[in-house]
Amino acid sequence: MGRILSGKSYLQSARHQIGLIEKYKLGHTYWCWWKDIETQDYFSSVISRPYPQVVNGQLLSYSSTDGLTCQWKEDKTSPAPTLIFLPDLKAVSPQQIRITPESSWELIPLEKGSKAGFLSITPTGTVRSLQLK
Repeated sequence: MGRILSGKSYLQSARHQIGLIEKYKLGHTYWCWWKDIETQDYFSSVISRPYPQVVNGQLLSYSSTDGLTCQWKEDKTSPAPTLIFLPDLKAVSPQQIRITPESSWELIPLEKGSKAGFLSITPTGTVRSLQLK
């Protein structure tokens, strides 16, 4: 069995990797898990962060450097919402959510008892942007 390397000084490297993933709009899943991984310096700000999980249409850009900014071009024929993953629904207030052009949205828990969930955004059939600070 391989040895797991852990430490407290990987934040800069993790941010760099996520920055590349966001820049090139690559899919990403973090598969490695070990006891107390949540104590790593990068866990809460890099791994457990808001990101666009399902976009109605084409994802144009996104960045989680300071909150979340996201832009996408919606499919005019699809009624499916855009879903933004949020690691902690209670940490998000309506004043932090700016969607342009405006439309209805709701916060949906991932499952009963989970603090994580989704910001579900109703489509308008145009280019959209989201700022979550």
